[in-house]
Amino acid sequence: MLHLLYGPDTYRSREKLQEMTSEYQSRYGADIGIQTIDVEEDDAARIKQLTETGSLFAKKRVLVFKRVLSSGESFGEILPLLQRAKGDADTLMILWDSDLGKEGEKRLAQVRPLADSVQECALRPQPEQYDAKARSRMVFEFGDLFMTAPRRALAELPRILASGQEEFSLYSYLVGYCRTLLIIQSYEERREPVLASHKINPFVLRKGKALVQNIPGRELRAMLQNFFVEDYKIKTGVSNPRDSLTRILLTRQRSS
Repeated sequence: MLHLLYGPDTYRSREKLQEMTSEYQSRYGADIGIQTIDVEEDDAARIKQLTETGSLFAKKRVLVFKRVLSSGESFGEILPLLQRAKGDADTLMILWDSDLGKEGEKRLAQVRPLADSVQECALRPQPEQYDAKARSRMVFEFGDLFMTAPRRALAELPRILASGQEEFSLYSYLVGYCRTLLIIQSYEERREPVLASHKINPFVLRKGKALVQNIPGRELRAMLQNFFVEDYKIKTGVSNPRDSLTRILLTRQRSS
């Protein structure tokens, strides 16, 4: 099955993406494999390996391709997989994208006939006009970007702060989110259920399990350590939350 999910309202499209993958997992079991490829973040070798392997359709799995249409660099390699996905009930393939641009619209026209469903998420009011509830949703979306796509998070940081989000609150949320993902990852590595005593929201737990599959444990541990280092700088007046978050993202870019 092939589903197209795109549009400038990335909060709603990411929320829908999570709903779709969670529903598929609940239907076929938590052991369903989920693979995510971001053509702007992943190197060409990994994309080439994924597209050339013959076992992608051997069992039930979820394949998420991000920014294939808008980037286009790997579109020719991935297109044959999209063609094979049509009518394959054992594989849920999702193309997620934001703004497509003119070239992206042309690629969309190519793959639309192959899709089982197409959903466009139109942009809502500008960030400056968002109320407190909407800003909270933006923070959750930004948290996922921060953990998985540092380059894009660096570009989004000014926008999230311009929406009225308080800097230190954002910093504190990200520290807590990083710690939560480390807890989830430790249980996933041991193949054990996360204890209820950690009090992790079920939605966050489901989302976290999918995210940590694409983040090496050493990166999460290093990120949390950097948060603690920068927290000291903030509290001693050497830095501020905005600059500290920028440094953490730049450090992650260099190490990835």
